[in-house]
Amino acid sequence: MALSLEHEQELRKVFDDYDEDGTGDIDAEELGKIAEDLGEPLSKEELEYLIMEFDADGSGTIDWEEFIAWWKVPF
Repeated sequence: MALSLEHEQELRKVFDDYDEDGTGDIDAEELGKIAEDLGEPLSKEELEYLIMEFDADGSGTIDWEEFIAWWKVPF
């Protein structure tokens, strides 16, 4: 699914806002805050599963490219 430039820019702001430690990656705790704020709180197991599914480089976190890929997956 293609994202409009405007939507991608909005997602970049979300990513940067939730990257609380400024590492350029979203960890499980930060991902949990995103899900909770979207009204879909996730269990620790669900968060670990999402990290595993979208962490293409095996770092244990979600970087910008992995994050944007997640938003492009149709649910």
